[in-house]
Amino acid sequence: MEASSSESTYTEARPPQPETNKLRHFCKNAKTFLVDEFHPVFFAPVMGTSISANILYSFAFPARWLQICAYIMGTIALIIFIFACISFIWALLQRKGLWNRLHRDPKVAPFVGVMVMGYTALMMFLHSITRESWAWGLWVLWWIAGALSVYSAFVTVFLSLLAKHRNLKDSVDYRDISFTYLLPVVTLTVAASMGGNIAEDLSSTQAKIITAVVSFLMWAIAVFSASIITTVVYWRLFTHKIPGTAAVFTLFLPIGFLGQGAYGILIFGKNCVNLIMENHESVLSSPYTTFIHESAQKMENVGNVATMLSVSIMVCTTAAAMFLIAFGYFATFVAVASTLSKTRPFAKKPNLECVRDSKSPAMRYFDGLLRFNRGFWSMTFPLGTMAQANVELWRLFNGLKAFRYISAIYSVTLLGITIGCLFGICVRAIQMVMASAKTNSKESV
Repeated sequence: MEASSSESTYTEARPPQPETNKLRHFCKNAKTFLVDEFHPVFFAPVMGTSISANILYSFAFPARWLQICAYIMGTIALIIFIFACISFIWALLQRKGLWNRLHRDPKVAPFVGVMVMGYTALMMFLHSITRESWAWGLWVLWWIAGALSVYSAFVTVFLSLLAKHRNLKDSVDYRDISFTYLLPVVTLTVAASMGGNIAEDLSSTQAKIITAVVSFLMWAIAVFSASIITTVVYWRLFTHKIPGTAAVFTLFLPIGFLGQGAYGILIFGKNCVNLIMENHESVLSSPYTTFIHESAQKMENVGNVATMLSVSIMVCTTAAAMFLIAFGYFATFVAVASTLSKTRPFAKKPNLECVRDSKSPAMRYFDGLLRFNRGFWSMTFPLGTMAQANVELWRLFNGLKAFRYISAIYSVTLLGITIGCLFGICVRAIQMVMASAKTNSKESV
C-alpha cells in the first residue's frame, strides 16, 4: 500500500513532457506577437506580395513562367492576408482600447490604410486572373473596397489628424509629421484603379459609366488631399532635413500615390475612349453629353464628334498621368538617395541600432547595411505602382518604348525587395521558434 501510494504521488508530481512545454511556449510567443504586438502594419506584406503578383502577371515583357510565379506570389499574399485578418480580429477581442487607437492615435491610425490597400490590391490580382468570368462578383467586392477606402480617407483622417480629443494632445509635433499620413488617403487611388479595371469588363454600359465616375471622384479626392500632405511633409524635409534611419523608408510612400494616381487616370481615360467609340452613334442624343447637343447637330459626320471627344479626354488624362509620373521619378531619387545616405560608406556615423555589425567573417560584407525591419515593406507597393503606370503608358502609346523599359526596371527592383522581405520574415519566424525552444530548455534544466 505504501509503495503504491508513493508511486502515485511520484506520478502526480512528474513534470510535464518537453513537447508540451515547447508547444506551450510557442503558443505563448505566437499570442504575444499576433495579439499583444498587433499593429495595422501587419498588412504591409499583403500589399507588397499582392502588387508583386500583379506585376508578374502583367509584366512589361510577358512570359508564361512569370504568370506561374504570379500565381505563387498571389497565393502567398492570400495566406498572409488570412493570418493578418485573424490577428486583427483576435487583437480586437483581447485588447481593450485597440479600436479607439485605430481611429484616434495619429501614430497608429494612418496605418489603417495599409489594411485597406492590402485587401484592394489582392482583389485587383483576383480580377487580373479572372477578368470577365467574375466581373460582377468583383464589382461587388470593388464597392466594398471603395467603402473601406472612403472610411479610411474620411473618418480615420478626421478623427486621428484633425479632430480634438480631451485625453490627447491637440497639436502634433513637427517631428511626427511624415508621409505615413498619406496611407489612409492613397487607398482611394487604389480603389479608383481597381474600379477602372473592372469597368472595362462589365457588360452594362450604365454600370461602366457609374463605376468610371465614382472611380474618378475617388481619384480626384486622393490626388488633391495627398498633394496637400506631400507639400507639408516636403516643407518639413526642407526645414529639418531627411528623417532618422528608423523612418527613412517612409520617403518611398509618396511614390505610391504618384504612381497609382497616374495609373488610375490612364485607366479612366482609356475607359472613356472605349465607351465613346462603342456608342458613337448615340453620342449626340446621350444624356451624358448634353453640353454638345446643340453644336453637334450641325455637324454632318457624327463620328467626328466621338473622335474629338476621345482625343480630348485622352490628351488631358495622359498629361495628368505624365505629370504624376515625372514627379514620381523625382520622389524615387529622393527616397533612394536618402536611404543610401544612412548606410556605409555614405554615412560617417551610421545608427548602430539600425545597421548591421556582424562578427562573422562570412557576413562582414553586409556590415554597414540597414538591418531588416518592417519598414522595408514600405518600398514595395510604391515601386509597384510606378511599374504599373509606366507600362500602361507604353501600352496606350506604343511609340513611347522607353516607358516599357523603365517599368521593367521598377518591376525587377520590386520583385527583388519583395523576395528579400519574405526571406526576412522567414528568418524572424525561425528565430522566434528557436527562442521558444531555448526558453523551454532553460526551464527544464
